[in-house]
Amino acid sequence: MVTQLKIIPYSLELREPFSYATLTLHSLPYVLVIIEGDGVIGYGEIAAAWDVTGETQASAIGLYEYISPLIIKKDIASIEDVKSVMSDINSKIAENYAAKAGIEAALFDLLGKKKKLNCLSFFKTKYEPLSSQTVLSFNDFNAFLSGEFKILEPTSIKVKVGKDFEKEKKVLKEIREQFPNIPLNIDVNQGWPSYKEAIQKIEELEALKLSWVEQPLSAHDVYGLKKLKKNVSIPIMLDESCGTLDEVILFIEGGCGGMVNVKLAKCGGLLAAIEIFNWCEKHKILYMIGDMIHSQLGTAINLFAGLLGKPQVQDFTPLDRLSRDPSSGINVQNNHFILPKGPGIGINLSL
Repeated sequence: MVTQLKIIPYSLELREPFSYATLTLHSLPYVLVIIEGDGVIGYGEIAAAWDVTGETQASAIGLYEYISPLIIKKDIASIEDVKSVMSDINSKIAENYAAKAGIEAALFDLLGKKKKLNCLSFFKTKYEPLSSQTVLSFNDFNAFLSGEFKILEPTSIKVKVGKDFEKEKKVLKEIREQFPNIPLNIDVNQGWPSYKEAIQKIEELEALKLSWVEQPLSAHDVYGLKKLKKNVSIPIMLDESCGTLDEVILFIEGGCGGMVNVKLAKCGGLLAAIEIFNWCEKHKILYMIGDMIHSQLGTAINLFAGLLGKPQVQDFTPLDRLSRDPSSGINVQNNHFILPKGPGIGINLSL
């Protein structure tokens, strides 16, 4: 039975700034969820991304008084118990998807530790290492063009664009010359202000044989996205436009895009993500699994998602992205992330 819930600040410092069209991040003002019960402790990370989900560290912490009565004294003895608690939270608290994802992760961690089993065993899924695509932010461009920063053993490459198009083109052309056969895509992060500008720039990049263009226009520019999808040959992937299954269905069936970036912090957690995977696979919609930049605590639950779906590619936070990561347990070998096999999520935490 759950005896205590804590929702506390969990701020993470980046080793180097990470820039994209809407933000430059120097630190991550996240939140840690701690759930205690039956002699064990479960942990989860709330990736409060105010530019994507509208959540902040303060808003997530402020949910304590509303969520606590829905968790305290609940028995978490099976995956069905986790589903029941999350269903109760979803019925009483609107949106706040990053917070829900962190709470769900802590519940899974608690359950696994209680059963002395890795959470993956609850889903009866094969365990295997997972590759992550290489992501270049604006801050990497100068070092890459000068040769100081090298892309090593990529399986897929994503480049953040939407600010300095001439420099972005130089970076993309250099990548294509170095890696003529590696999948290459761009993430605009809503950085292009109009359909006219977006179609012009996409047409200029056609020779680079991009796999897709991610979120080229504002999340809510339904008309522009629909028109763009109809008039360009490169697939349009939606990210900020849709987080939940309902939003995915609305935007995909509305003709705004043909692919989806699924993030646990946008949809409310692993269980909600699995519903999106199932719908996409049933309707032959390609998708990827993205992240919000995480500590290993948050990355671990994304690795579970990667093993439970059939994504085109995955974004996992490089282990050296943070100046200090209070969590540990994940290993990377030859650009493949190896999920920890310990009980719960399998992550060790040192606060």
